[in-house]
Amino acid sequence: MEKPTSRVVTVVAILQFIPPLILPPSMFASLNLGLILVLAGVLAVFGLLAWGLLTYRSWARVLTTFVQGLNATIRLLTLFPHAVKSNGQVDVAFIVTGVLSIGFSIALLYSIDKPDIVVMFES
Repeated sequence: MEKPTSRVVTVVAILQFIPPLILPPSMFASLNLGLILVLAGVLAVFGLLAWGLLTYRSWARVLTTFVQGLNATIRLLTLFPHAVKSNGQVDVAFIVTGVLSIGFSIALLYSIDKPDIVVMFES
């Protein structure tokens, strides 16, 4: 019997790649072929996680929780040391993108770790 698809799971599967890729514009200006290949690999991993979520694989929910939690933690740890540039100016773009990424990751974590969603992955 096919499980009904939850809208929450579908939204998380589709949007989960966004928080780690929210970067300041200055970082996009320095992209080279190596970084583009790394980003392509990251997107492939998120595609696999999306497939796992949409097919209710428990490993996909656990890995999504891990990736979003890791993203929020890393962004929080790097936010304060990099909030001010070496010339003493506040890096507003870095702060805004960091806070957006943290907020987005926390929203996805909250959505995927609701008890009714967890039960769907365990049954």
